[in-house]
Amino acid sequence: MKALILLNKGNLKLVDIEKPTIEDNKVLVKVAYSSICGSDLALIEGSYPNWTKLPVIPGHEFSGTIEEVGRNINNVQPGDEVIVDNCINCNSCYYCKKGEYFYCDNHSEPGFSQNGGFAEYCLLPSVNVVKIPKGLSLKHAAITEPTANALKACDAAEIKKGEIVLVLGCGPIGLIVAMLCKSMGAKVIVLGRGERLKRFEGFSFERLIDTNKGNWVEVINENYRHYTQNWGIESIDKFIDATQTGTLICDSIKLLKRKGKGILIGLSKNDDALFVPRNDIVIKGIKLIGSTSGQGYFYEALSCLLTGEVDAEKIITHIFPLKDALRAFEVCKKRIEGAMKVVIKNN
Repeated sequence: MKALILLNKGNLKLVDIEKPTIEDNKVLVKVAYSSICGSDLALIEGSYPNWTKLPVIPGHEFSGTIEEVGRNINNVQPGDEVIVDNCINCNSCYYCKKGEYFYCDNHSEPGFSQNGGFAEYCLLPSVNVVKIPKGLSLKHAAITEPTANALKACDAAEIKKGEIVLVLGCGPIGLIVAMLCKSMGAKVIVLGRGERLKRFEGFSFERLIDTNKGNWVEVINENYRHYTQNWGIESIDKFIDATQTGTLICDSIKLLKRKGKGILIGLSKNDDALFVPRNDIVIKGIKLIGSTSGQGYFYEALSCLLTGEVDAEKIITHIFPLKDALRAFEVCKKRIEGAMKVVIKNN
């Protein structure tokens, strides 16, 4: 079968390898669509989690059809269309017993510690596939994992109707978060720049702010400020950061109202330190919360994609065949034509 393999840092190749053979308690998925994630780009550049094992076939956001099932399988059958819950766990450690299976002592993940979805086939534990509901295409279902990730972050933020929510970053996760927050009744302000920000037009978000054009903090304060003598200027209820840097977070904290929340999804490329206004956080009772993975939100994410609450067609901007996978990664990395989600399709 054809597969895209990362041999070592920067060495990504399209090769022919043996098709996986079925095993007990596992399923063989014929991959349909695989979505490129920012963490895939980081993996290639040599920045990856501790559980990574090279060489590996990347890809953890994908959809496909069950081709074969091993013994002891009763949750799916050949022909079922599925997406992948990418958190493979032991189901016996402290965190698994608490239901926090992403934090499993023995955490494993397709695309990092075992072969993932940038190939014609992928072998997975049967418990890690989720059936796609009728009416949702394999193409749109391919972005279930990032949608689940965004849902988890919005849940942590406890978005309420009428709140002013600032979304930092105009990449795919930023767009999904903005869509979800708007559907929850929030007034959504998006910070970004370049061609990607233009893709946010037409969604009737509260405001789009290009950080390359003027002082974005002043723009927000001028339009949303609330002032009291004791607490000074307060402008936003929540913010969700989906960037790779910490440059916007400090100012965002200062904009928060009392008891506000900041949710951090984005990972920095070099694990940069984050310096925050400590007194604002302590005195105003602000919560900063880290959020990662789609753990526990895959069914809800599928529902959001099915109903159009998350518009997959607007998020998936480029599709390439597997034979052109290297070009797909280049388009994604360089954000050519304002690329959002770049997807690789198998024939």
